[in-house]
Amino acid sequence: MKNIHEIKYTFLILNFVFCFTCCNGQNKYNLEYSIGTIPAIDKFEKMTEREIYMDTLMHKHNEESLQRMIDGTAFIEGVSEEDKQEAIEYQKSISQRYKDNRSRYYLELTVNDINDNNYFEDIDTLTTECNCYLSGDTIKVKMGVWIFGGFAFTINLNKDKFNIIYWEDTHKQLIYKSKLTDTVFVDNVYVENEEQALILENKPTFSVGEDILGYLTFKTKNYYRTSYHESGLRKDSYSGGIMDKLNMKGSLYFKCKVRKKTIGDE
Repeated sequence: MKNIHEIKYTFLILNFVFCFTCCNGQNKYNLEYSIGTIPAIDKFEKMTEREIYMDTLMHKHNEESLQRMIDGTAFIEGVSEEDKQEAIEYQKSISQRYKDNRSRYYLELTVNDINDNNYFEDIDTLTTECNCYLSGDTIKVKMGVWIFGGFAFTINLNKDKFNIIYWEDTHKQLIYKSKLTDTVFVDNVYVENEEQALILENKPTFSVGEDILGYLTFKTKNYYRTSYHESGLRKDSYSGGIMDKLNMKGSLYFKCKVRKKTIGDE
């Protein structure tokens, strides 16, 4: 697969550099983010072909959607002028460039203490949109992909502290348990970390319009998936049996421009 060896090599180098400079001799589970130089940031700043394509595609879509609202063709007959203006302002608030609001991931899935090297083998560069919005005195950073299943990260920045939740979803495939003692299977899990560290390039001012640039390394706590699971097999539920122990670890870069909170954010 194109670039897969380069990605795995980069992942190892990035995590070595980060742990050597930031984690050596310190608590691996940090509640406070640090401000400083982000490892190998020039590699993230140079956009890949996929990211350039996403930026062009999403910008065109957002511009066309906004124009249809402005000229009135996006609305059905009878919509009030007040509602039209509210929709236009909403579209403006979320119409940000992908190049300024994106994430790039280097992830490893461990199944029963063994790395699942095939999990990301078909992905040369894993990149998704990143959204930041101000909610009270907290900046919420959300990134991931969830179309009939997927994953997501949510980072909450508040004063000098942060917390993060990893979410994984299979869209109606009831295969997960957060704990082995859980009595029912679920189709999605929220997983906290047992190791985490976050570097931001600049200290946030917690204001709309500011740019956030960060680098996260993490390792989730264990969660569980039935061994009877077959990827892509659409079953509504699974019986008991042997459970596989999973955890996700890795690193990710993200950048975003903080916007106002909208009705679609919660």
